[in-house]
Amino acid sequence: ATLLDPLSGIMVENVAYLQEVRGHPDRAVSACDPERFVGSAREMVALCRAQALLAAGQAADALRLLDRHENAQTDLAERTRFGVYRALGRSADARAVLAGLEDGATKAYVKPEIIAQLHAALGDDDAAFHWLERAYEGRAGGMVFLTTSRWWDPIRGDPRFAEFVGRVGKQLLNQVSP
Repeated sequence: ATLLDPLSGIMVENVAYLQEVRGHPDRAVSACDPERFVGSAREMVALCRAQALLAAGQAADALRLLDRHENAQTDLAERTRFGVYRALGRSADARAVLAGLEDGATKAYVKPEIIAQLHAALGDDDAAFHWLERAYEGRAGGMVFLTTSRWWDPIRGDPRFAEFVGRVGKQLLNQVSP
C-alpha cells in the first residue's frame, strides 16, 4: 500500500498498525517518519510514530514527539498521551487525560471506545463496559479492532468482553448478510 502511495499518511498509519499488531513495534516506528510529510499528514504520522514508540517501550521518546506535535489534539493523541503517562508512572497525569476526554464528551463527540480503553487500563472494568455499550449503541468504527487492539488486553479475560465481541460480530454479520 505504501508503495502505491508513499505520501499517504493513512496508508503509513495502517501499515504501522499491522506491524504493531503482528508484534513488530520496531518496524512500526520505522514506518512512521513524520519528516517525510507536510501539514496534517505530518501530524497524523507523528501520532502514529508516538503510538509505535509507546508499544516499543520507548515512552519518553513518545512523549517528546507528542509534545513537539501539539496540534495533534485528537482523542487518539490523548489516548497515546494517557498510555505514555501510565508507562512513565505519571498516574495523576493519566487520570487527568481521561477526565479531560470525559468532560470533552459532554460537549463534542469523543470516541467512546477510547474512553472505554482508558478505563480498562485503569482497572475500572464497569466503567469500561459502560463506555463500550455507548460505543456499540453509536456504532463506533473502533469496534472492528476489539480482537486486535492491545488496549483491550486488560478486560479481554472478562466474560463480558467475550459476550460483547460476540454481539458486535453478530451485528456486523447481520449488516452484510441478505
